Amino acid sequence: MKLIRLSTTNNGHFKSSFGNDMTLSAKSKMALLNLTFQSEIGAIPGMQIVGGSSMTLENSLSNTRTIPLAPDDFDDGDFTRFKQTIEYHLNSLPQTTYGRETLNDQANTSGSGWRITEEPNGKLVLEYSYAPLTNPLHILAPDGSGYNTIMSHDPSITQVAFGGADNRFATISKDEAEPATLGRANNLLADVPMAQGSAWFSARVHNLTDNGVAGENNGFGIGVSKVPLSSVGINPGDEIPSEHRHYEIRVNRPGEPYVIIRDSGLESTTVHNPENTSFLATSNNNLHDVITIELDNGKLHQVLYQNQNGGSVGARYVLATTTVNPGEKFYPYIYIRGAKLHCDIDLVNYVADPFYEFADRSILENRDYDGWSNGQDALMANGAANIGRHLPNVKSAPDGTSQRWDDDDSITVGIPQNILNALGFSNFSDTDSSLFIFASRLINASTAFGWEERADVLPKVYSSDNFLVESMSVPLDSFDASQVEYNGNNLFNANMSKNGRRKNILMTIPENDNTTGLLEFETSTPIFIDINNTEPINVKNLDFRILRKDFTPIIQSGEPAIMTILIDN
Repeated sequence: MKLIRLSTTNNGHFKSSFGNDMTLSAKSKMALLNLTFQSEIGAIPGMQIVGGSSMTLENSLSNTRTIPLAPDDFDDGDFTRFKQTIEYHLNSLPQTTYGRETLNDQANTSGSGWRITEEPNGKLVLEYSYAPLTNPLHILAPDGSGYNTIMSHDPSITQVAFGGADNRFATISKDEAEPATLGRANNLLADVPMAQGSAWFSARVHNLTDNGVAGENNGFGIGVSKVPLSSVGINPGDEIPSEHRHYEIRVNRPGEPYVIIRDSGLESTTVHNPENTSFLATSNNNLHDVITIELDNGKLHQVLYQNQNGGSVGARYVLATTTVNPGEKFYPYIYIRGAKLHCDIDLVNYVADPFYEFADRSILENRDYDGWSNGQDALMANGAANIGRHLPNVKSAPDGTSQRWDDDDSITVGIPQNILNALGFSNFSDTDSSLFIFASRLINASTAFGWEERADVLPKVYSSDNFLVESMSVPLDSFDASQVEYNGNNLFNANMSKNGRRKNILMTIPENDNTTGLLEFETSTPIFIDINNTEPINVKNLDFRILRKDFTPIIQSGEPAIMTILIDN
């Protein structure tokens, strides 16, 4: 039995040189007795967003949105917050387009979003996707044979009537037997969040008249919660508690101003009264008020759209603006207070999370990419409705009636180099001293309305849950039998010879909570691995490496790493 102690400060690479050759008998064995090292993998060394840095997004018409990045430092073990912050900045890049008669120079990012995910091998994926503007009550399946809903209601108290194109135009009201109420229990709730980039949630006052009874029991409201309400035990027909009413817009009756809620606070009155709300006063429904909750540029806007002066003037009023925090998501809901005779709603659409999966399909596999069949097509095409010059628009052409995306739409994204490096991406090109072109992609139907970009290596701040000790000089009978190749995205050929998969692994070391980078391994029962020598061999140099689970070297920090091995003859 031989015991050999090694030490290194060279990123986990151990080398030795004996004065004389060491002879290993045929069929010897080797085991790792103990190992101590500290790496920077579990920390965030130098991970920061420096002042003056920015991200950019340029579309095919050379229109660019630049997002300044607020300086920020990230502590040890804070990689999740770092990813959420970068994802937040990426989602601030898409730009919402408004109106039907102005050039939609950002139409190819209007209604879209980003996310950062992690593959099983620990590498990150940046995904960009167009987001569907859905009729949440009737999303038609690709073959037209069925539909999905992403907003639920209790049909015994809430009535949804369908008509129009494909029988999908939805008008919402209380059931005829339901009286006027003061609460929020007559509701429709969504478990699918809005897209986190460019997105909006809309509803129109289809018909609103005064019920002649004083009180706040006449109209309806729309809102968003920061959690899916079903996850906290709230179902359609239940009251929505104040702590989950994060942002709202409510209309009560003609002649009374709109009210809003911001960040679960109390209702506050705005300076804007309803303009066109009833068929009795305005028979053209396309002139009626529309209220929206919009996400754009990292902010949430509560907005009122109105036709004024008989429809000759359209107006967009931002009632309130709030900065969104990284990681926040918003789940739409609607509630109705007025009885059916005095209140109903239509034009309910929202830009849904494009990465949401139904049980049998992705939401992007459905046909409602633009939600137009829920009344917005008629509104945008109605020349008398000048409100159409101000509403959010996902169409690619100024008239608002053409296809959503042109085949030649493209976007180019610029991200600072240190951020790309931290996330594990090296496939960028230098444009100046601080900004690098991360990707320039053509976006069209053939690319499924988006792209995904996979990192080349693990994030430099990745807290690895497994380390390897590899012998570089003595052949061991050990192999990598992983199905997925960690240093690539390909599946191994199942028929590959095991000789082609030899990795000379001396030991794998699991680590479940590596937030400091310090790892101390010692075994009371060494596990010996066969050395692949049928004859005695002379060894003068020993060479070992500590690797991450994707076979990339560690970045060593702290004191020298110490390793002790045993060789059994």
